[in-house]
Amino acid sequence: MVEILSHRENIFVNTHCDKNKTCDLKKVEYFVEDYSVGIEGDYNYGTRFFARYETKRTKDLEKYVFVQFIRGCDFSSRLVGGQVKISHDIVYPRNIDSIKFNFPDWTIDSYDSDPVYATIPDRSRFYGYRWNTVPGSFSTNTERLYGQKKPKIPQLYIVDHPGSAFYADGTAYNISLRFKTCIYKIKDVPKNVPYDNINFAEPLSCYEWHSSFVYNHLTEEFETHTDIVPACK
Repeated sequence: MVEILSHRENIFVNTHCDKNKTCDLKKVEYFVEDYSVGIEGDYNYGTRFFARYETKRTKDLEKYVFVQFIRGCDFSSRLVGGQVKISHDIVYPRNIDSIKFNFPDWTIDSYDSDPVYATIPDRSRFYGYRWNTVPGSFSTNTERLYGQKKPKIPQLYIVDHPGSAFYADGTAYNISLRFKTCIYKIKDVPKNVPYDNINFAEPLSCYEWHSSFVYNHLTEEFETHTDIVPACK
């Protein structure tokens, strides 16, 4: 059973659009929820994030894209001889390789060289963007991919689930991540950007959020921190 632990929302209304000629972008909405899932007496903890934008016309949707930035790490920890032992043994897929899931500094959150969020190789940059047949809903039962069918209502959204934290067999699997999700004019976002180039263009709107579930081996409980923990610095 899923229990929602917290819910946060933020809305960007494009009221000063004349300056950058973006008046076809009406608004951007951001939603963050922390949750727990009970599994046979144990609990997994995680965060789900949605970013949705709306334009005046359906044909205007392809003028804007999301890019996400990430800082922090996923790591495991064990209590050994009264001391907490940290291991950076969780990987992040990037291109054809996998690297340690540890980013002390901001980096583009992308698996390939295209910074646009949720791109799929050899597909349109918008293919993986989503819309819902039920207005306002994020239900997977009624959502569709933009690359498979175009919406009638000019809205698209992205989804992020940064993984789950849990404790099993003496090992805690921890999450300490911060994110910055931004929307840009697509013409301002090159298809190939170095991962550490976080200032490649000027965003129209950004929203910062976090996913933090770090196990305290003394209290035997997961804790939430607004900033990344020292194990990720």
